[in-house]
Amino acid sequence: MRKTLKIVSLIALFAILATVLVACIPNDPAKAEDNLKNAKYTVFAYKDGDVGFDAATVFLEIIGVKNVTAFVTATKGEDGIALIYFEDSAAAKENYTAIEEYYKEEDKDAVIKRSGKVIYAGTEQAIKDVK
Repeated sequence: MRKTLKIVSLIALFAILATVLVACIPNDPAKAEDNLKNAKYTVFAYKDGDVGFDAATVFLEIIGVKNVTAFVTATKGEDGIALIYFEDSAAAKENYTAIEEYYKEEDKDAVIKRSGKVIYAGTEQAIKDVK
């Protein structure tokens, strides 16, 4: 009985780990952009130094978000997502509250999460499509 329980527990653990490792938001904005384009989203992506980066991120600065290194937005029909990339996970953690407060006021249905150095907000389907 104990041996069977250990085997079942190990199988469940491996299944959970496999899901977590496979189902992660890309840490590379170019990868996120590619995933969304492959899913037929209209994508706008800017990284620090690109023409238009400052204009694309001025809104973030207005709501108090700093240290952004890249910004990806995508829409397809009713689905959409915004991914905001930071210098490191500490910067993402520091800016999470400002982004969360904005979305609570502007888009109550949005799912808002942080993964490493990325904060993302969007519909469940768009989040699935970017992974």
